[in-house]
Parts: sequence; C-alpha cells; structure tokens
Amino acid sequence: MVDERPWAGPRDRWTFLLSLAAAAIVLGILAWPLFRGEVYWPNDLWEMHIPYRAFYAQCLERGDRFEWCPDLHCGFYLQGEGQAGMYHPFHLVLYRTLPLGIAFNLEMLAGYFLALAGAYPFLRRWEIGRGASAFGSFLFAFSGFNLLHLEHVNAVAVVAHMPWLLLAIDVALRSEHRRARGLAGAAISLLVGSELLLGYPQYVYFSGLAGIVYSVVLAVSLKRVRRLGTLVLYAALGILVGAAQLVPTWDAVKSSTRAAPDEEFLSFFSLHPVNVLQLVAPYFFAGRGFGGYTHEMGLHDGAATLALAAWLWSRRRELGPRRPLAAACLFLGLLSLLLAMGSYAGPLFQIWIRIPGLGLFRCPSRHIVLVHLSLGIAATLALDEIIRRRNDSGRFAWPVASLPVAAFLVAGLALLPKFETHVASDGAILAGPVLFAAAAGLVLGASKGSRIALLGLVLLGTADPAFYGLSHLWRQRPVARIEELLDREPAAPEDAKPRVLSDRCPLAMAGFRVTGGYVGLPPESRLDWESPAALRVAGVAWRYDREKRCLVPVSDPLPRVRLVSEAARSETPGKGLDRIDVGRIATVEEPIALEGGPPGEARLLVGRPGEIVVRTNAPGRQLLVVAERAHPGWRAEVGGESRPVVRAYGEFLACEISSGEHEVTFIFDPPSLILGRRATWAGLALVAILALACALPSRPRGRPASGPTG
Repeated sequence: MVDERPWAGPRDRWTFLLSLAAAAIVLGILAWPLFRGEVYWPNDLWEMHIPYRAFYAQCLERGDRFEWCPDLHCGFYLQGEGQAGMYHPFHLVLYRTLPLGIAFNLEMLAGYFLALAGAYPFLRRWEIGRGASAFGSFLFAFSGFNLLHLEHVNAVAVVAHMPWLLLAIDVALRSEHRRARGLAGAAISLLVGSELLLGYPQYVYFSGLAGIVYSVVLAVSLKRVRRLGTLVLYAALGILVGAAQLVPTWDAVKSSTRAAPDEEFLSFFSLHPVNVLQLVAPYFFAGRGFGGYTHEMGLHDGAATLALAAWLWSRRRELGPRRPLAAACLFLGLLSLLLAMGSYAGPLFQIWIRIPGLGLFRCPSRHIVLVHLSLGIAATLALDEIIRRRNDSGRFAWPVASLPVAAFLVAGLALLPKFETHVASDGAILAGPVLFAAAAGLVLGASKGSRIALLGLVLLGTADPAFYGLSHLWRQRPVARIEELLDREPAAPEDAKPRVLSDRCPLAMAGFRVTGGYVGLPPESRLDWESPAALRVAGVAWRYDREKRCLVPVSDPLPRVRLVSEAARSETPGKGLDRIDVGRIATVEEPIALEGGPPGEARLLVGRPGEIVVRTNAPGRQLLVVAERAHPGWRAEVGGESRPVVRAYGEFLACEISSGEHEVTFIFDPPSLILGRRATWAGLALVAILALACALPSRPRGRPASGPTG
C-alpha cells in the first residue's frame, strides 16, 4: 500500500517549487532574445521560418493576400506549404499586431509554455501530486526532443497540443457527466483542428498516434470501448476544422517533388539501432547521435528520467489504478522506438509506410518525440510513488542499479577500433557513467526516504535534459537582430526587385525574387536551370554564389511581363530552349494560332501576391507571358471576360490577347483554398453547436415538458 501520511506534504511542496523554478529558468533562457530585440536564427529558423513569417506579416500589414508567395520558386502556393500556419487564429493576431521579431519570439515561446501548462492538469487528473506533476510537466515541455527541435518552431507548437489532447480524451472516456464528455469532445475537435492549422501534418500524426494508444488502452481498462466511436467522430470533426490548411496542403503535395516519394526518401533519417546506446551514454558519439544531425538523432531525455522509469518497472505490479497509464506508456514508447528506426525496423517499417497518408512522411527518427513523452510520464508516476512512500522496504530495484553498469560497459566500447572514428572526447564519454551512477543513487536513496536524495533527484532530473538541449542550441551564438542578419545578405536595388538564381529564402527578405527556396513541398520545376535560355525567360538578373556569398550578374534577362508573337508546341516545353529565340517565341503544350509580327508592349500595373494586372498593346493576336509560376489555381480576365490560362515554357503564366489595348488580370484563387475555408467554417459551426448543446441543462427524464395548458 502507498503511504500517504502527512510527512509527504513537504516533500511534494519542495518538489513542486524546484520544478517550477527550473521551468522558469529554462523559459527565461529561451526568452532571452525577446528582451534584447533579437531572435533565434540557426538553420531552419533563418533559412525558412523567419522569411516566411516576414512575408506573412508584410501581407497582413498591407492588406495583401498571403496564400501565394511570388518571391520564392518563381511563385508558389505558400498556404499549401503550410510551415507558417497562416490561417491559425493565434498567428493571425500575433503577426498582424506585433513587430516581426517580437511576434516570432512569442510564437516560439508559446509552444513550450503551452506544453508545460497542458501536461500539469493531465497528470493531476491521474491523482498525481503537485510536485511530481510539475516535474513531469517540465520533462515533457523541455524534453531532449523539444529543445533540440527549437528550429522547427511549428513542430514544437503541434507537440504542445499533445497533453491537452490526452486530457480531453481522458475526460471524454472517464467522465460520468454527459455535459463534461460533450465539452471534452468539442475540445478534441478544436485541438485537432488547431494542430492541422499549424501546418505540419507529420506531427499531427504523432499526436494522433499518442491519442489512439491512450484511448484504446484506457477504454479497454474501463470497459468503455463503445465510446471510442464517439472519439473518432470528434477527431473527424477536428479534421474538418483544419481543412483550411489540410486541403491546400494536399493540393500542394500533388504538384510537388514529394508527390510520389520512394522508399529511400521515406527512410531518410532512420535512427540507426546503435543509437540506442545513447540511452545510457548521451555524449558517447561525436555529435551526440550516431550518423550526425543531433537534432534528429538525439535520444537522451535525462539520466534521472530513465532511472525513474526503470524504478517504475520494478514496481509495476503495485501501481493499482495507474497501471493503464503505465501500460500505455510502455506500449507507445517501445512502438515509437521501433518506428524511429525506420528502414532498420524491417517489416514493421514496410507495413507502416503503406498505411494511407503515412507514405508521405520522411525522417522516421522523429518518433523520438513519443519515446520522450512515454519516458516522461513513466518517470512522473515513479516520482509520485517515491514521494508518497516514507521508506520503500520492498525488493531491490535491480533495473535501476543496472543502468550505471550498462553506462560503464558502453563507455568501454570506445576502446574498440570500430568505434574509434565515431566517439567523442574522453570527458564526454565518461559523462554517461557519472550521470547514471548519480541518477541511480539518487533514485534508490529517495525511494528509501532520503529527503536530500529526493531534492537532488529533482535537480538532476531537470538540469540534465535542459543542459543537453540548450548546450546544443548555444554551441554557437544562436541569437541576433533581424536587421543584423539581413546585413549579411546581398542588398537588392531599391528601385527594383530582381530575380536571383538561388535556393535561399533569406534573399527574399533582402528584396529579391528567388528561383528556388528551402521549402517542405518544393514545386516540381520543368525548367533546366543550367540553361542560359531558361534563366532569360525566368528574368534571372543575378546568380548567388553560395561559397563566396555574393551575387554574380546574369546577362540579358527578359522582362517579367512581355508579349510574344509566336508559339511553338512542344511535349517538353521547358527543355531545349537554347535552340529557339525565347525573346520572340514561347513553347506551349497545346498549339496556339498567333498572328506573328513584331511583339507588342506589355506593362505591369499591379504585382501583388496572388494578383497581377498587366496593360497590353498588341498589333495582332499575341501571347502575354508572365514570369510567374503557373498553377491550376490561377484564372485570367481580359476586359472583365474570363480567358483560359496557358502554361508557357512549361513553367510560367500566359494568356492569349487580341489586338489593341487590353487590361489583363491574373488572380490566384484555387478551388482547394475555397473548399478548405468553407469546410473549416462548417467545422467550427458544428463544434459551436456541439458545445452549446452540451452547455444547456438536460431535461429530466420522466417529467412532462412544460408549456401552455390551453
């Protein structure tokens, strides 16, 4: 039996305060750039996320549409890309009302804060004490995975929904009150919708996998399997709420280079099984993860976390009503670890990627987020059991004692020749045995009733994962002012916005239009960018030299808008352009009858995102070519009359115009965007109706309804 005598109160209170203080310190470190007018910038943050949000904020300020970005990939469907979560209400308010740097910092911090705030009530619902719940909240919010993935700001934001989703599922399954279950169902729908609107469907899948495992285990243990059908309906309603992002994303997938990924692509960043050694040797490998890329391969979540989970395993038969939660953690953790190994998991991976929808996600190693979620909850259960016991006089916890032994054995592997080129320094290798010896000693001491050991355990349990993640982040100066970062980029002429051959998104912030860009769903290009003629039709005026970090001029670029008097049909219109005069002839997929003669004049009147207006003056029937990527969502109007959009050179917008002066308008208004927005509004209306119906008092059964008596 668990001892719950009054002496447990001070232990619980000190654990709560220490965990709260640790969370405040880590949040303070993460918030440091906010108070200095700086932002975190390494890797994906500067190469993708900040440029996206700069464009987004600029559109909100000017009243422009933001779904189509003309500055990357010669124009592409940014809403379909999704990485900025532009339809999420929080982002709309944030970037409309605050300066870019402040808004970006708050978006990043919100993910960690919401993860911290959500885990606490979920753990408390299992009657876990305040101290252990605060400790568990810290472990989830600042897990090794979450801190290492700070550069994937939208991923952390989706992960932050997980404890809230589990809490809502718990209420929907366990509550005896119809009103509470209904409101929990509405919360599930809104949470799923919110996750989808953040624009990172792979992490929505991770959240869904956690929710499915938890729902099934809890429903079976409570013998309420019938309620699972209701949860499926709530989740489906949530998918409807997120349709404003989900439908455009599916549209973007179909026209991207990731439309039909092969197995090699899907297995990219599979966790090599040797990385399991990280569990007891976090700094053993040079770069921490075997195969490099620490942020994708980092498996460490704290020596105390693993030691507590091992202690819980040794007491698994004594958990009573908490056994379903422990069982869910065990199953989810082991399944996720296997899935993280990707191609190394053999048949399981082959089966998994054939599940509809999952065959589009690469980087199986990201399942580590669910391994850390499972370990964190298990460690929380263990700590709560330890706090409530005055003196554990049970059997010796051999799983805990085996951890430092395993750590010493792994450290000894550094002496083998096959590991010689992969291991870190001697001090880093020895850190594993030291950490796990300390963690095992503190867990065993705390379980025997030592208050000092308990406090030491909490300090180690919070400091270890925080140092692991933050030390990787701060290995270089990771913060700077946005203006300082822009000063490092080449400057564009003030009176023009030239196109540059590059794949760097920050150049768009510097005033260029870029032929490529670092995006998750790159649109498939039909042009050969090694061809001088292809560069001419794209209007490329500069080439970016990545090694020298400078611009090299490109000769004779064609204007962004122009008329051509001849059209040549080609089955591969983006190829072989060097064999024709691209200044006079356009290649098209279907034959077009033009009248020849000298090209007329075309002048750009409006060049806003998703809206292009051109005034033309042609001596005869000619083709207007706009160096903007064609997409089925573009429509054209000439003098108010609809005209078909033609694809020129296999890549760009074009439209036939007749002789004389005309005003040609191109509008980006894809059906996927219209359908997605309507579905979202419908989903929100249904959720509102559901919440209202649950909030109204139910009519007592067996009593006649009141009304006029006549």
